[in-house]
Amino acid sequence: MISYNNIKPIICVTKLDLIDSDDEIYKMIQDYKDSGYEVYESGKDFDTKDIESILKNKVSVLTGQS
Repeated sequence: MISYNNIKPIICVTKLDLIDSDDEIYKMIQDYKDSGYEVYESGKDFDTKDIESILKNKVSVLTGQS
């Protein structure tokens, strides 16, 4: 349904500054990347230029638990 409507899903994992660098979330992030998803990582003091540029002048829907 998403590809039919030319919607490009982007995954942005936030608050990575709150977890250890060996947390299992990083394996999950890699699994999404390996599946072909575009994944961005974010947290306090992370550079957000890539995320900002991908969302600029686009209609976006953000969802999450916090």
